[in-house]
Amino acid sequence: MDHKNAGKGSRKSQRDRSSEKPNALVVIDPTAQDQQALASKTLPQAEILLLDPQRDGVQQITEALQQHQDLTQVHIFSHGSCENLSLGSARLCLDTLEYYAWDLQAWFPAHAFAAPSVQLHGFGAARGNAVEFLERLHQLTGASIDTSDLARCV
Repeated sequence: MDHKNAGKGSRKSQRDRSSEKPNALVVIDPTAQDQQALASKTLPQAEILLLDPQRDGVQQITEALQQHQDLTQVHIFSHGSCENLSLGSARLCLDTLEYYAWDLQAWFPAHAFAAPSVQLHGFGAARGNAVEFLERLHQLTGASIDTSDLARCV
């Protein structure tokens, strides 16, 4: 898998002192502003995935979640709008959701004990399909979907 851990040294020492496993995957798209700041201020006990801009970001997220099946939270930092996510070389939008249906359904195993969630951060104003897009994303992943810009997205 082609991802890098930002702040690897300092985060490793934190994890060595703690027996807690990561419970979240923080995904940072190359289009997100201040990637290094985002990575350094990320959630404690989170895995960080810096998306490779040359690869399909949805597939990169799927691969990361398959390697860490106990993760129940995904935080996505990107640029775009609530219904059109830039993820590596891919665009996740209403028109591409069905293409990615298998990947999205594999994000959280059906046997997960905790309710999964996907948090979208850093998106601009919605164009009109945001509610439909977020609802379909919820249906495919089985996760609650929230945005940091909720007022502008729905």
